[in-house]
Amino acid sequence: MENRKISISKLQDIATQVKEFFSEKGISDIEGLEKFSNYRFQLGNRKPDFIEVFHSSEAKEGRPWFEVEYISPYFYGTPLDIRIHRKEGINFVNFILKAPAILPGYHQFQTDPFKNKIQYKLVLPSNWNSIEKELDSIISLRLEL
Repeated sequence: MENRKISISKLQDIATQVKEFFSEKGISDIEGLEKFSNYRFQLGNRKPDFIEVFHSSEAKEGRPWFEVEYISPYFYGTPLDIRIHRKEGINFVNFILKAPAILPGYHQFQTDPFKNKIQYKLVLPSNWNSIEKELDSIISLRLEL
């Protein structure tokens, strides 16, 4: 089987691409995602990678939600997924990503066929600053993890 293990540097690049996508689209808060809901955005020179934005006002697990996914067929699907759940009194952001090692603050729940560790981290509170801060922490990871 071909080696499609994601590296820390690739994960950093993906987090950078997501931040640049937010900047290019003028998204500066969670509500700003709504006008891009249910669309797929090709990443120019990064074909076949793309970013998808989903929104549902209907409850998923009892909460309306947004989801931003960076999808790369090369890395067997989604190496970075940001799920934003919002309801009065229940607000959180769930980062789900693939990496070669378990990242600080993350919890592994699965391994893909290429031995990438699929893991999640709940980020509180569910505001834009928390999302930007977590993306920045991914971008600034030490490469020796």
